[in-house]
Amino acid sequence: MHRVILFPLINYYTDMKQIKRFDLLYFLFKYEKNDALETFNFLWPICKYAKSDNYKYFHFVPLIWYRKSPTSQYFSIQPFYYHWKSADEETYRFCWEFFVYKNQTGIKKSRNIIWKTFYWDRYANKDYETRLLYLLFANVKKDGNVERSLFPLYYYSKQSNGNKTLSLFFYFYNSVKRQIAGSNEFYQERRIFWFLRILSNKKALEKKGIKVKK
Repeated sequence: MHRVILFPLINYYTDMKQIKRFDLLYFLFKYEKNDALETFNFLWPICKYAKSDNYKYFHFVPLIWYRKSPTSQYFSIQPFYYHWKSADEETYRFCWEFFVYKNQTGIKKSRNIIWKTFYWDRYANKDYETRLLYLLFANVKKDGNVERSLFPLYYYSKQSNGNKTLSLFFYFYNSVKRQIAGSNEFYQERRIFWFLRILSNKKALEKKGIKVKK
């Protein structure tokens, strides 16, 4: 090995394993090289650049961040822009969470605004989900379930097992179709004024020996 020190200006080191190090005022400039990686630091740790045969990395704190490897890569100018990409996913972010786009390969594409205040997803199997403040506006077809909402005027849902709910005008009118556990029968009712039942199949079910739990 070979080492030269002129403290605190210079620190230089090398050895038979091809490892090299060089520092200038320790933090002003730092350089290191070995078999796997070559690294440069400027005003350490503010600015750093590193590279190898299949890898690159750079940052300038706190604004710029970049990395590229065989499995993934990202690039960011904080807080305005961020991009991430791998074999099975790609993401874009603008102004942090103001607008986000995500593509999960073969699964779904998602877009959302202001931390999912408004978001819309499109699935590879043609399912979809769009929501504004979750139920203020909703248009969903997912995993065999359907949901529509324009709160508080209209709400409708239908599940894959046949369950249904419909509510209108601040829930002034409400109808329910709900499968009874352990059977293929459904309890159905309609109400107005939130609590006044105007139609129900409860008695018909009880005649069949099916107990309806409220």
